[in-house]
Amino acid sequence: MEKQLGNLPEDVRYAEEDEIDLFELWNGLIEERKAILASLVAVVVIAAAYVFSVTPTYQSSAYFLPPEKDGIQELNRLDIQLGREGSYAPLSVMKAFTKNLNSRSILNGVFKENNLMEVYTFGSSKLVGADYQEAFNKAFESFLSGYSVNFPKQNANSSAVSAYLALQVSEQDVQRLLSEIVNQAIETTTKELREEVLFERQTLMDQTQKEIESARLIAKAKRMDRIARLGEAIGIARKLNLAEPKAVGPEVGIQGVQAQGLPLYYLGYKLLEAEKKALLERKSDDPFIEKLRGLEERLALLNAVQVNLNNVSVVRTDEAPTLGEKIKPKKALILAVAGVLGLMLGVFIALIRRAVKKRRAEMAAS
Repeated sequence: MEKQLGNLPEDVRYAEEDEIDLFELWNGLIEERKAILASLVAVVVIAAAYVFSVTPTYQSSAYFLPPEKDGIQELNRLDIQLGREGSYAPLSVMKAFTKNLNSRSILNGVFKENNLMEVYTFGSSKLVGADYQEAFNKAFESFLSGYSVNFPKQNANSSAVSAYLALQVSEQDVQRLLSEIVNQAIETTTKELREEVLFERQTLMDQTQKEIESARLIAKAKRMDRIARLGEAIGIARKLNLAEPKAVGPEVGIQGVQAQGLPLYYLGYKLLEAEKKALLERKSDDPFIEKLRGLEERLALLNAVQVNLNNVSVVRTDEAPTLGEKIKPKKALILAVAGVLGLMLGVFIALIRRAVKKRRAEMAAS
């Protein structure tokens, strides 16, 4: 046979030597079945040990829609009282809620209150100072990586917003924690919007009160100016001995003097002294301020505006936080992949063993 191969062309001879005998390969794998099986079992056992020892991760989700108009009517009470168009719309209120749903301060508060650092750093209670702060920051960032708020895409028919929380705690605990975040966001948003309304109300009340005070000061200043003019006119009338109004036309009176542009002393000192005395004895200028009652009415309306938090709904819950669903580890998938990898590793080991045995047999034969 070797002589026959020697007579063949070199490239043909090498091709025949490099050919793989599939039947021989299969028989070799059968002979090495124990090694293949051992590799398969070992990899699957390691994967199973990991799958059943690792703490599972559960995810809870919740869905939200903009509030109904009735739910935010209380926030527009100030606008209703003033006859203005409502400042708060469902989408704007929803935006304020989602801002707080993403608030790091709220998430940090829930993280601390539930001592979630222990979930990420075992024995964290023993850490102090800079070590504790570093571990806390890493744990909190890990917590944030498992939390997300998803907004509707542009031009989407739905305006629903969803929130997800994934943690290595029980399915009940992850549901409870997401509920706490949602409730904190709702409570914070409601208080912030109420404070906005009350702040605007107080601003308008202060402005109106200043207008009232200003109107009173101006009225008093005008009265004092009138008294000064009367005093001067009385002095002139007395010097001219004009006790009664001087006849200069069909009728002389206060309105007539003012209309004709005549000097005030033409009215005579008796009439002028009576008016001056009345002005000096006046205790309040309020009845003589035309816009005062309108300002006082506005102030009373503003003071009556209150925002009842029980009647405010900043969001409509489409689906409350769900019971946690296990997302890690995926046991079936991990074990299946481990089985495939174990089988591939076993075949690879079997081929190496067969090659080593064949090499030794050839060396022994030579």
